[in-house]
Amino acid sequence: MSQKTKTEYLESCRARYPNRNRAGRSAMIDEVSDVLGWNRKHAIKALNGKVSLGQKTRRRGSKATYSEAETAVIVGIWKHSEQPCGTRLKQTLPLWLDSYQARHGSIEVSIYQKILRQQSSQEIRHSRYTLRPFPELRQSQRRNQRSTSRYSRGSRTNGSRRRH
Repeated sequence: MSQKTKTEYLESCRARYPNRNRAGRSAMIDEVSDVLGWNRKHAIKALNGKVSLGQKTRRRGSKATYSEAETAVIVGIWKHSEQPCGTRLKQTLPLWLDSYQARHGSIEVSIYQKILRQQSSQEIRHSRYTLRPFPELRQSQRRNQRSTSRYSRGSRTNGSRRRH
């Protein structure tokens, strides 16, 4: 089924969906999920107009602060300065820009000025987000992963903890 056909079919079902009783809506959900190959929950959201078929989807969150060229410079400095946290990186960026420029060639003036402009350490931290050890995990999940790996190293005998 083509994307255009799916869209037309969904629009015709959306027009009929609110006028039906509970049993009729349930039957329509089953029909849409069978025809389009969706789960019932997704079919319900699509029939209520909460989900599009991909035409109007927007990227969530704030817009990127830095372009790819600016991010490459920040990440390069971050790696060479022993990967400090965002707060310390903010303080070291002005100090490292000249040596980075000498080593890697000239940086565009607009990029140089944007990096030197006072930005928050949060923005800097987000610019190197893809370099985290587990970017797909939330912070609490990463923390849990670290704590469980600590006990699996075999540092304690027989898997038991020391007692005081």
